[in-house]
Amino acid sequence: MGSLKQDRWYLYTYHVPQPVTKLADHTLEILMTDLDEDVLHTFTKDACENGKDCTERAGINRIVPKGTLIHEELFDPCGYSMNAFLPDSDHYATIHVTPEKEFSFASFETNQDLVCLYKQTKEVIKCFRSFSPGKLLMTVFANDSSTKGRDAQQQLWDRELPGYKRTNVQFVRLEVCLVCCDFLTRAGVLKSSYVVDNVPAAVSEKQDAAARLITKYEGVSACH
Repeated sequence: MGSLKQDRWYLYTYHVPQPVTKLADHTLEILMTDLDEDVLHTFTKDACENGKDCTERAGINRIVPKGTLIHEELFDPCGYSMNAFLPDSDHYATIHVTPEKEFSFASFETNQDLVCLYKQTKEVIKCFRSFSPGKLLMTVFANDSSTKGRDAQQQLWDRELPGYKRTNVQFVRLEVCLVCCDFLTRAGVLKSSYVVDNVPAAVSEKQDAAARLITKYEGVSACH
């Protein structure tokens, strides 16, 4: 997904017959690269005593819903991983950080629905803003029953994230869900024209149809 002339994301799908369900299902993923090497030191054994210490120093404990149970690991000599879940539910959140400056990377993923997903996105970006990621890739998978997932897709379509410039956005309709893929670059890092897609007309028509499904969505947003 994405323009062939810029960064792109390879999305692999596997066709398996799915039972008809009306249960809401969505996933938010945020991938961050080109992190500031001056603050990547936080995710090393030299800076933090253990995983819990790293979680608190980085502010990660403040970006998940209250009551979330967190299990974190700080690797030796560097690297961080966090898996969390909300009790009495199937909701989870994960964070992984690779702090080496040559290929710095951080990721966040969740399917929670206690907090508006657009607000969740802003909280994650706020937490990692001190790490100044040069590039962001945000994706929201949502089935037709997930009003919160579809609302987050609409919000990402309508709004810009402070400090970042959108370079590409794409909607793809899969068999069981609609995918919104949003590419962003830190303001001032890259000068490029805005790209919606750069694909053959037949594929473009399908993407436009998917985008219209989002544009027509008239749910009342609780995101701020």
